[in-house]
Amino acid sequence: MTTMHMNNQLKHTVIRTLSGWVGVITCMLFALSVTGVKADTLMARGDIRQSGDYHADVTLPLSVDWQYTSKMSPYNPCSPAVSGDTVYFISVSRVYALNKKTGALEWKYPADAPLTAGIHTTPAIGDTMIYFGADNGKLYALRKDTGAEVWIFDTHSSIGCSPILYQGVLYFGNESGNFYAVDAKTGDQVKSWLGFKANDEIQGSPCITDDMIFAMSLDQVVHAANLATGRETWRYRLSDSVQGINLLAQGDFIYVPSGSKLHCLFARSGASKWTQLLPDDIAASPAISAQGIYVVSDNHTVYAFNPTTGQVLWKKWPKLKYDVIAPPTICGNLLFVGTIQGLLYAIDTQTGAIKWIYDIAPSTPNPDYIPDYANVGAAPVADGSSLYVLADDGTLTKFSNSALDTTPPVISDVVPEIGWIINGTPPVHFQAKIEDVGSGVNPDSIQFTIDGDTIPKKPERDQYTGQPSEKPGYTYDPSTCLLEYETVAPTDASAVHPLTNGRHEITLSVADWRGNVATKSWSFIVDNSIAKTVKPNVVTQPYNRRNPYGGNNPYGGGYRGGRGGYRGGGYRGGGGYRGGYGGYGGGYR
Repeated sequence: MTTMHMNNQLKHTVIRTLSGWVGVITCMLFALSVTGVKADTLMARGDIRQSGDYHADVTLPLSVDWQYTSKMSPYNPCSPAVSGDTVYFISVSRVYALNKKTGALEWKYPADAPLTAGIHTTPAIGDTMIYFGADNGKLYALRKDTGAEVWIFDTHSSIGCSPILYQGVLYFGNESGNFYAVDAKTGDQVKSWLGFKANDEIQGSPCITDDMIFAMSLDQVVHAANLATGRETWRYRLSDSVQGINLLAQGDFIYVPSGSKLHCLFARSGASKWTQLLPDDIAASPAISAQGIYVVSDNHTVYAFNPTTGQVLWKKWPKLKYDVIAPPTICGNLLFVGTIQGLLYAIDTQTGAIKWIYDIAPSTPNPDYIPDYANVGAAPVADGSSLYVLADDGTLTKFSNSALDTTPPVISDVVPEIGWIINGTPPVHFQAKIEDVGSGVNPDSIQFTIDGDTIPKKPERDQYTGQPSEKPGYTYDPSTCLLEYETVAPTDASAVHPLTNGRHEITLSVADWRGNVATKSWSFIVDNSIAKTVKPNVVTQPYNRRNPYGGNNPYGGGYRGGRGGYRGGGYRGGGGYRGGYGGYGGGYR
């Protein structure tokens, strides 16, 4: 503004004031265009861009506010959705509506018995209705307040594409490759929509930026269409798998994960802006904000890139313990990532530092079968200051910074047990189970001593070679909740130094993320004249991370088998969801 040349001070003030208001209004309009929603979480990945950015004020540490357990749904990909005072979620073949403050059930659909078809889509929420697609090819519209059925739109082909709602129209695709625009109020197809047909299933969810809509089909093709007419304007063929992956949009660009590559394309033309090659395949759909695009790979590593240039943002990439199949979620300066075996991480979006870890313990209404783990297959969802996480044991957990937690962790199952008499020849095995259901165990707070000597934590990897570390120390697995340590046995011809005869004392101290501290001390006796007890080699059915619900488990082969499987084996492979309809043994469909 060149007001320095104006002589009229009043004019200067007026212009400056108007400019300020224009700036404020522009920022407000930009914010609305970016989020695509109000404060509520209204559709898959939070908005029409599929960003996974919830613009929520979630602060650490978090504690469990409440939990609601429904039917088990292996590797359930359906994220919850929040609107008003209600949170909605889907498990197996049913929709549940819970009171957001208390977790009490308000209604479920169907009320009498589940649908005969599975549901694998995240619901979209309108002013008065909730919408979701099912494997029977039908898109359902229910009343938000009662769960009463309003209308059904039948595509006659399975719907695995979560619908998005924009300006009164629902956009989604189906297994036959058809892409639809349906009036959200009436359930009728939009007459002006010409639509397009892909040569394979439309998967994930479409995304919208400006006046264009984008979708991806399983034959590795990105489709771009005019939002008003549905007429396809360009296609972009990828060279790598896109199974279980979603498109994202921001401003003039769309972001396409494919195999180990992350592509940034110009939305108008499909021309390439940049491509990042990762060391391993991308495990789940990324999340994006103005600050960065965040990607998790199959090697359990989280990466951050500049959305405009593709440049790496973090100096050190955080490494997670287990596989990730759920997209990450952005809440301000925190990135939340769930894994199989029920771990939930909070990562600083600026530095990549892990700020919080929580183990979601499995739960079930069926006393005859309790799963070993609660896998997180759906993206966490934020609303206000709360975080909602749906695990595949059917449990929806609400986390909040304001939830009360005054109970310290529980230390149990110690080895050697109190008063045991053992031979002290190495290796001597020490063990303790540490659990905390409120805010979770803070691994950095663990202090473990034997006879007053502090036992250090074992480094996960050698700082120079990157290989698993050979240094001694204790380990703590936040999923199994086990702390373990063994005295070092010689590996070559050298003197053996057993623990001395007599009484030895162990002290274990640990805090949760709220600072509640638990301390346990116990003693055991060493008598080196007795026989060395060999650590029992317990033969159990090993946990198969590619198919934890396999074997005799009634839930069969896991999510997305059939067409080569969901990324090849177990939950990423044969026999699972979309692989031969056989109920819950050998997989769903």
